[in-house]
Amino acid sequence: MFKTTLLALIPLLLVLSCTEVSKNQGADAWTFADTMSPDSGQKELPNFAGPQGVAVTEDFVFVANPNWSFDENQKIVYGQGFITVVDRSNFAVVNKIPTNAKNPQIVKVHKDRVYVLCSGATYSDNENYMVVPDSPSSIESFSISSATTATTTTIHATLPLSQSAPLVGYPSSLVILDNDIAYASSGTTAVVFKFDLKTNQVLRGTENPIVLGDIKQQDSLLLEKGPDNILFIGSFNRDIVIAFDMSKDTIADSPFSQIDVSKTPNTDGVHDLAYYPSGQKDLFVLLGLASTVQALNTTMGQPSVETFVTTGQAPNKMKIVNNTLLVINSLDNNITGYSIGTKKQVALVAFPEQTNPYDMAILQTQGKTYLYVTGNMAQTLYEVELESQTITRQVQ
Repeated sequence: MFKTTLLALIPLLLVLSCTEVSKNQGADAWTFADTMSPDSGQKELPNFAGPQGVAVTEDFVFVANPNWSFDENQKIVYGQGFITVVDRSNFAVVNKIPTNAKNPQIVKVHKDRVYVLCSGATYSDNENYMVVPDSPSSIESFSISSATTATTTTIHATLPLSQSAPLVGYPSSLVILDNDIAYASSGTTAVVFKFDLKTNQVLRGTENPIVLGDIKQQDSLLLEKGPDNILFIGSFNRDIVIAFDMSKDTIADSPFSQIDVSKTPNTDGVHDLAYYPSGQKDLFVLLGLASTVQALNTTMGQPSVETFVTTGQAPNKMKIVNNTLLVINSLDNNITGYSIGTKKQVALVAFPEQTNPYDMAILQTQGKTYLYVTGNMAQTLYEVELESQTITRQVQ
């Protein structure tokens, strides 16, 4: 059952916090319109354009840039999306790779390639208070070995707009398995798509998705790999977590089928999941609208849900490293860290005002833990040394 109806988070961060989303806050001012004309391919892309997803290797940091803005009528306009490649040795931008589809939001390193999830465009159906997919979406990639020289991406799979169900589309969360099977969940309704990246096949697309709710209702799903064949799926609008059996592509019987993780009677908004098998509580659920992390133990059958911590304002992403739960609080411009064992705050990383930290990737190397954090409003990538809780390098 759906709770108080809310639009899917597309994307909550900028809608809540922006005062002027169309201008770079860095040294070289530019507007999104600079990359939107028919000859945009001949124009120099900025280093960053509303950076969101981020991934890291020993040599490079990869950042997804959707490059969208609001026009004078408050409609979203999409420019040329691209991936920024930053060399870790000197923290300099060494390449900007345009994507084929619009709105690249997610970037993941898998084996010897960098995969990009381009969610596609959306529009607002103001009459029905819904966000609706408005262009095809795709999974694209390039090889890590070509990171500094690639001029375009390889398209592995394209999802056309659905002809039968207008809300089906807009993949906005991605999990890639060791066998090159990938799952992507919709940010506009309760469906999941499935791909074979080895053969470039769409196994479950917009006309035959895996349906996990009413596809006439707005919802936004997100994915987190669990134990064995289990995929945990969070529903933003319903405040539930579903255990999904990937061996059968159906809702699982064990460790549970689905569970309510809400804190209030209204929509709390499941906004991120983190699975941590080493802890007594092994699944953490970020409720974006309730500024709360819920925790449960999935090894106990139908688990009980308890409030783990209260976060800062507009929590957007979370990761677990060194027995510490890290939460990005976008409106507070910080990252807070909490001990998994004691729930006590053990870390605080502060960013400049109007940074709006969006996502982070973690690299442990040479005895230290580094966070790579996208500053969505600051058009900046930050490197943070977690042990000292300080920003060590940044690039705009």
